[in-house]
Amino acid sequence: MLVTLPDFWTGRAYNPKIARFFATEPKLRLKLEEENETVPDQKGKPTKRPTMRWIFFKFQGITELSTKNEEEIESEILNMEEVNWKILSLMGNEYENIYL
Repeated sequence: MLVTLPDFWTGRAYNPKIARFFATEPKLRLKLEEENETVPDQKGKPTKRPTMRWIFFKFQGITELSTKNEEEIESEILNMEEVNWKILSLMGNEYENIYL
């Protein structure tokens, strides 16, 4: 028996942005395991297997404040918590540099 998926499902399967999303979760979980680290889950309990949906939720509300002082523009990241920096450092420099 051949089962076919609706067009919207097959289209989603080949979307490169979604593919990156799904590739990031195992990468973070592997780094948490390798480093013997945890992050808090939705209930605040430590976990080594967070979902990317939860991780992205933890990054909501982070903003950049830019101020101009005489001739230079200073930039500051607001609302970053320790867990956010921990996640970024586990993911690597390319992720960390986005917020630096």
